Parts: sequence; structure tokens; C-alpha cells
Amino acid sequence: MAQGDANAAIEKEIRSEKAGALARALEALEAALEALEALARFDAAPRAGPAAAIRADLVADAGERLWFLVIQREAMGLMRHDVVYEVVRVPVEVRRAMGPRRA
Repeated sequence: MAQGDANAAIEKEIRSEKAGALARALEALEAALEALEALARFDAAPRAGPAAAIRADLVADAGERLWFLVIQREAMGLMRHDVVYEVVRVPVEVRRAMGPRRA
């Protein structure tokens, strides 16, 4: 195998791994958002009472998952995230919580 062919094969494998990581990050975000929506369907007032702590945890989890997705997108050279926010329907509250979870 020529050097150029070997490099092309490696580059193709790297692109494939990046795409897979991006897909997994998106799936994790979608699952976190679904959990948040499920709580809202289960409890009409999740911002009060015992559900408030659960909701805060779910928002923090979704914010961290969004952060992971944004990092992966940026690693791939994708810098405009507003389309993701719209397509995936990321609530503003989750966008504000984006980042590592606080212990």
C-alpha cells in the first residue's frame, strides 16, 4: 500500500470516528431532553415541591450533554450551533446550563 493510500485510509477512519462520536453525543442530548419532557408530562408543576430538585438535576444533565455535543461539533470544525438548538428544540434554560455539571 502506498503512503498516500495509507494516509487516506487513516483519515477516512478518523472522520468515521468523529461522526460516530457526534451521533452518540446527539443521542445522549436527545435522551436527556426527553427525560426533562417526561418529567413535565408526569408533573404539571415540576418547578415546585419534590420534583424541583429532580428537574434541576435533569436540566444540569441536559446542559452537560449539550456541552459535549458542542465540543464535538467544534472539534469537527462546525461552529454554528444555532441550527442544532432549533432542530433538536433545546430549551433556553438548557442552553444557559450548558457546561460541566457542578458537584
